[in-house]
Amino acid sequence: MNKIRYFVAICVAKLAVIALKVFGYKGTDFPGIVAFKICPVFLRYVKKPKVIIGVTGTNGKTTATNLVSDMLSTLGTEVITNRDGSNTHTGIATALIKATGIFGKCKYSLGVFEMDERSMRFIGTQMDIDKLVVCNLSRDSIMRTGHPEFVRNVLSRFISDKTELICNADDYNAYSVSPNNKRTYFGIKKMEGDRLDCNNIINDVPICPVCGEKIKFKYYRYSNIGKIYCDACGYTSPDYDYYLDEVDFKKNEMLFVARGESQRVAILNDSVFNIYNQLSAMTLLHELGYSLPEIAKCLKNMAFAKSRYNVQDAGNMKVITMLSKCLNGYATSRVMEYIAKQKKQKQILFMVNSIDAEIHWSEDICWIYDTDFEFIADEYLNKIIVYGTRALDYKVRFLLAGIPEEKIKVVEKAEDAIELFEYIDDSLIYVLYDLDVIDKGLQIADSIRDRFAAGKVQ
Repeated sequence: MNKIRYFVAICVAKLAVIALKVFGYKGTDFPGIVAFKICPVFLRYVKKPKVIIGVTGTNGKTTATNLVSDMLSTLGTEVITNRDGSNTHTGIATALIKATGIFGKCKYSLGVFEMDERSMRFIGTQMDIDKLVVCNLSRDSIMRTGHPEFVRNVLSRFISDKTELICNADDYNAYSVSPNNKRTYFGIKKMEGDRLDCNNIINDVPICPVCGEKIKFKYYRYSNIGKIYCDACGYTSPDYDYYLDEVDFKKNEMLFVARGESQRVAILNDSVFNIYNQLSAMTLLHELGYSLPEIAKCLKNMAFAKSRYNVQDAGNMKVITMLSKCLNGYATSRVMEYIAKQKKQKQILFMVNSIDAEIHWSEDICWIYDTDFEFIADEYLNKIIVYGTRALDYKVRFLLAGIPEEKIKVVEKAEDAIELFEYIDDSLIYVLYDLDVIDKGLQIADSIRDRFAAGKVQ
């Protein structure tokens, strides 16, 4: 019966793909949704690549997946990926539908899929994942994921014991997933600027997982990320199989050490969070058999997607666009942390308004009290602009973070902010946006760039 359902599902889903092309719709997982409605175990029967790689985690999995796919393509290996759809089981199904004939085999021998953690109950039970990269596990939208321990338990329950894990050894929540599976660890050695204690609102691993005493750090980066140990029982983070050392932002290079071999590689982005994403991709490629010189050469032509991070010149200013996920205090804190490290005058448009969630199901704003807005409450902040129905909620939070009221500007629409920006020589303008307003954010950034392209506006 399931095979008959599958055959009907693949036929109807193929027609859905054609219809979407005819009407000009892109980046949708509708074919996969249709397929699962007809055949709830669709992924079990659809033709798949010989090797399947998964990338999961709370934050950064899109960036890491796209980087892996781009590097493999540059190295001459074509892969199937779900870049154009969603990271759920229906998004993966859509990618496979497009790459598979009704009776034929999958056109690709290697698949690299971004995998939503909660969807693992479908993905992990219906397809064999050869290697799974776990970038990180942290606090996310409370209404969707509850807590990192809940997500970790979902992954551990539904990941096959045959799947090899590639885990971030600087994140306890990530490396404790499916503890009996074969695994490889990656991490970053002590860096300049590391601390010994937590200075974030969110720290989801404050106590030793063995004895319950307070955890200490050999070096600490953010939230619960760093090398942990316990004086009471001797517990410590696992040793690295792959790691970065000698991270030099001035030279834009770092030393990549892979199972005893080493190679200097380019830094793609100067955010520590994205350096972890890059490390996860390099670790996976070496585990797939690519040499360190091949990886280093490939990275010279790589860049992160401009929708995630981009810099444009506007006279003697920089207009910087960054993705900042709403309902996620952990992710937005990384953005605040990054901005705070740039010791120049800065103006910020905050477009992280939960607009899509507000319309459908969310009245919750607790995440903004998990976000470290305190990092930007310094003398370098010229102004921060908010808009929309949540504007006053943000204003209250900014005031509690210590941002002076005169630096907080409230406008009705995001476009109204353009005229509020000033030309400040050798300064930075940040446009921060959520996934549901990426296009609008990029358009506004272009308008700001054009306004100041010739220098100071008279």
